[in-house]
Amino acid sequence: MKQLLCIVFVLFNSLLLFSQTTTSIAPKPKRFDLSAMVGWNFVSGNSSYKVVNAPIYSAAVNYILNDRTHIELNYNYMTSDMMYKSYGAVPEIRSPYYQGFIQAGIMRIFAISNPNLMPYTLATIGGMYSGVKGGETHGGFAAGINFGVKYLMNEKAGIRIQARLQAPLSGAGLGVGVGTGGVNVGVGSYSNAVQLDLSGGVFFRL
Repeated sequence: MKQLLCIVFVLFNSLLLFSQTTTSIAPKPKRFDLSAMVGWNFVSGNSSYKVVNAPIYSAAVNYILNDRTHIELNYNYMTSDMMYKSYGAVPEIRSPYYQGFIQAGIMRIFAISNPNLMPYTLATIGGMYSGVKGGETHGGFAAGINFGVKYLMNEKAGIRIQARLQAPLSGAGLGVGVGTGGVNVGVGSYSNAVQLDLSGGVFFRL
């Protein structure tokens, strides 16, 4: 009987200790942020052409190394119009235009007193592609820098606002050509235009 009571006592205390240990274990840290944003893109031009400013759509995945460092993979896309300025007898040409950037980089978060508020800088490098309707798609290397803030509203979701500068790298920009059936002429240009967009959206922590 004593042996049985001893076994029950040991089992009971073991279960109690296990339950206390289990409840005291910290939740598994969340390691990923998924962001979706929309904004407005301002594109520089040159004496030959101008890309019309337009909405830009962005998505990003962040791997959280620690509270101050994230690794980000992002993609942004826009459709607009490219305007080729008149030249001699050639009238102004306007053609649908598209572009996309896919880049990766390191996000550095500044330490402040509020842990839910995360101002950051992000430097990226990767590739881009662009083209006009009726022409070829061209691509090359690109780089960017972002300044923004993320605010975690609860454990699973937050808002994100940022300003981003991005451009094709010198010597690896895009060549854009457009032709029209009405005017038998082709107009081309080389672009390494710097672009600025202001975007905002939400992110989810997984």
